[in-house]
Amino acid sequence: MHSQARNGKAGNRGARVRRPRRGGARGRSEPSAAPAALVRAALVLGALWLATGCGGSPSAYQPGQSDFVSADPWAGGVSADAGGTPERGAPAEDGGQDGSAERQVEEADIVRLLGNYLYVLNTYRGLQVIDLSDPDQPELVGMAEVYGRPVEMYVRDDRAYVVVSNYYTYAWMEDVVGVSGFRGSQIKVFDLSDPASPAELGSFDVEGDISDTRIVGDVLYAVSSTYGAYWDYGPGGTPPEDATYVVSIDLSDPQDIHLVETRAFPRQGWSHYVHVTSKAIYLASTGWSGSSYETRIKYVDISDPTGRIQLGGETVVPGMLRDRWMMDEYDGVLRVVSAPDGWGGGAPEVRTYAYANGAFTLLGATSLVLPQPESLTAVRFDGPRAYVVTYERVDPLFVVDLSDPSHPTQRGAIEMPGWLDHIVPRGDRLVALGHDDTSGQWQLAVSLFDVSDLDAPALLDRVSFGGGWGWVPDERDNYDKVFKVLDALNLVMVPFHSYRFDESTGYWSQLGGVQLIDFQRDDLVLRGLVEHAGWVRRAVPAGTRILTVSNERLQVVDASDRDAPAITAELELARNVLDFAVLGEYGVQLVGDWYRGDTRLLVVPMSDPDLGEPAAEVKITAPYGRIFVNGSTVYLASRDWRDGRTKVTVVDFATPTSPRVRGEVDLPEQVAYWGYGGDWYGGDEVVQVGGSKLVFHSYRYWYRAYDDCYDCAHPDDRYDRLYVVDLSNPDAPSLASTLVLRDEDWIYGLKARGQTLYFTHNEVAGTDARGRGLARYYLDRVDLGDPAHPRRLAKINIPGVAIDLSQDQQIVYTLDYEWRATGDWAYRYAFNALRLVGRRAVLQDRLYLDTWPSGLSVSGNAAFFVATESHEATDGTWVQETSLRAIDLHLPGQLHLAGSTRLPSDWGWLRGVAGGRAFVDLGWLGGLLVYDVSDPAAMRLESFDRSNGWVYAITVSGQTAYLAKGYYGVSAVPLSPVL
Repeated sequence: MHSQARNGKAGNRGARVRRPRRGGARGRSEPSAAPAALVRAALVLGALWLATGCGGSPSAYQPGQSDFVSADPWAGGVSADAGGTPERGAPAEDGGQDGSAERQVEEADIVRLLGNYLYVLNTYRGLQVIDLSDPDQPELVGMAEVYGRPVEMYVRDDRAYVVVSNYYTYAWMEDVVGVSGFRGSQIKVFDLSDPASPAELGSFDVEGDISDTRIVGDVLYAVSSTYGAYWDYGPGGTPPEDATYVVSIDLSDPQDIHLVETRAFPRQGWSHYVHVTSKAIYLASTGWSGSSYETRIKYVDISDPTGRIQLGGETVVPGMLRDRWMMDEYDGVLRVVSAPDGWGGGAPEVRTYAYANGAFTLLGATSLVLPQPESLTAVRFDGPRAYVVTYERVDPLFVVDLSDPSHPTQRGAIEMPGWLDHIVPRGDRLVALGHDDTSGQWQLAVSLFDVSDLDAPALLDRVSFGGGWGWVPDERDNYDKVFKVLDALNLVMVPFHSYRFDESTGYWSQLGGVQLIDFQRDDLVLRGLVEHAGWVRRAVPAGTRILTVSNERLQVVDASDRDAPAITAELELARNVLDFAVLGEYGVQLVGDWYRGDTRLLVVPMSDPDLGEPAAEVKITAPYGRIFVNGSTVYLASRDWRDGRTKVTVVDFATPTSPRVRGEVDLPEQVAYWGYGGDWYGGDEVVQVGGSKLVFHSYRYWYRAYDDCYDCAHPDDRYDRLYVVDLSNPDAPSLASTLVLRDEDWIYGLKARGQTLYFTHNEVAGTDARGRGLARYYLDRVDLGDPAHPRRLAKINIPGVAIDLSQDQQIVYTLDYEWRATGDWAYRYAFNALRLVGRRAVLQDRLYLDTWPSGLSVSGNAAFFVATESHEATDGTWVQETSLRAIDLHLPGQLHLAGSTRLPSDWGWLRGVAGGRAFVDLGWLGGLLVYDVSDPAAMRLESFDRSNGWVYAITVSGQTAYLAKGYYGVSAVPLSPVL
């Protein structure tokens, strides 16, 4: 069915988790944020990159040399004021208002309850099918993974139509992952006839990002736009034209779903909103005219029930629209409310239009009379009326009479503190969602209005809830799907998030859930809160239960007592897996839950390392953690910003299904953030030494070489520290020793070899003749054979930052930064091999690199990195090429580039090398590339794991690589035997 729509082209509390049968192709969806370690690497090394671009260099190093001065990343040309001191470390439209009821207008959503099944479109895990035959025993029975960013879906006639944006197409061939040249959106079709096994039937590619869809009758319409800044990632990609597309797909025969038509026209503006009737799509695009904001409204004729599209005329409305609720058709008249800008620079205007014979005709217009210039915050039309809300210090609600379209008339108004965001008309009553700012913290509030008298609207009641700075978890166009007013139950449900202050800890924390509010004709009553540990997105009534849904979990709620709603079941929908360890027939997932504030170790069968039902669980009250494995023992290092604790917990997995917590030890302070992945060029902030020791680096925001510094620590506590934790006695782990580092200006990540700890520090060495900063780098060594009495060895001068050492610890490899002789900010990189001789490091060879070595990593007798270069093509365009490269280290005195292979993408990050494989993460570009690098001179692409998230950790065990990808789960990537 695949078609291209182009221009001319587990739970607990009673929940059961059965391993779902997966349909469709394997993959994940939206990318998560880059691991904090990568962010820190970018900060630290980005600063190095900038600073080393500042100019000239010391004289060229020669083999045999053992005295080195390098470009100083923190001095000579990059000042604190110039940014040179970065942080250290790292309404459902019914179509009936125009009198046309023959074709119903249906809107998509991310959840759909049909019979005993709840269909969920999960941002991370794709399409999920949950059996609610027994609501208090929900069961995840089926899943189909979805690439790209899942936006919304329709479910009808045993079919699911899933709308995906930010989609990349990759073509898998025998030895090549190729980018097909398409980046845009997709509409995927799944067969749901067997709910336990949703199967992908096909898909339709749609140019650009889909902003809106509707099903009208038996036709699905999609509106999308392309932007010149949208590059088609991959070799040879070109930017698309700025255009808007309207696509129609015929759904009338589930056995013959097909593309009907694609119409395109030049894109106007940057934001798009639609109002859809059974006959037309009104497409509004807001942009800048050069002197003011304007909105162009395009008429798209969709009256043909077979899906044929006719592009009609357009009109220009002064000002801007903020959402789709500011435009509406009633009795054949289009009504629009616009604002001059988004900051209260003038009065909103109300305009009415008729459309006939391919053209708009202005029928009437009026500007609202305001007590003072205010921002337009909400609009809602209801038959012959419009309700308009503005805000500056108080929030007036204006009633506009549109019964005579030629003479729109401003009628009554009412003022209240705060503002409204969304209005739901209920006859002569309005139920509205907004904010109450009387406390100064922007609390969410629901208000009830009497609008029976157009000239004298009245606020009947208002209830505020949640903590401060509350918000609802969706964009304004979807507020009607979040803010639920249930007439049959006299109930309002509001999924929300906010912040609350804990007096006992002095910290703000997030408060999220679903607020229940009773509503009657004349009053509102604040009832109970259903707390939901996750980014709650929807609340769905289901018989005698309420379902609260986030990407992370489903909660089943008994709200028979609305003051004390009780959670009867909970089902896990996505785990935030941050690391993975293999222990025989079982695996251990490190699962971090920021919302709950805890870290879990889940024991899962290796037969299903991703979604397997946990056989055991160990929970630690701390939101951040890392694991280190020593035989059948796992050391869990965790950090909790709420109580300031950093601790190490020893967990014995000798019997994996019955893990035991043996001992625990606290560090004397909260060690600065060392994250989930931790490692960056040059080392880590916490390392495992000799199996049973962990060393933590605690750094200070202090620059001893400068008078001005960022977030300076107290002078008496300005030194970095190394904490050595001895875990040799699992029942009584201890802080064995503390090293205070007093003479270093900057300290770089830790490495361990045997019982020796290595790290790098630098010391300011003045400036060169042009005033550019210089520094001496030193390799530091600490013998931890006796952890209670660490022995610090003499520092050794080296060129640049130590990257790694040879297995025999005789050769150290460094990356140096050298000012060029010409150019104020010219720089170059050099990879060095040095032999350790007593207290000296003697240079063996120096290899200059023509680009930044991303992910530089030493494995065996080779160093690997990803290089990205740009050059101008013959046609004048700039071409970017990215390749995986290897440096031969067999002979330290003869460094040379052993091999290079181009990536099938314009970007990549080398995440590590293990088991003769190099793992290159494409991040938001869609997956991870696995290269066989057993022969650095003939590196080859072995496999590709399709995903849309960052890889947090890679564990190689036997012939399988396990990728921990946060909420996107765990992928098991088979590895071919290395010859």
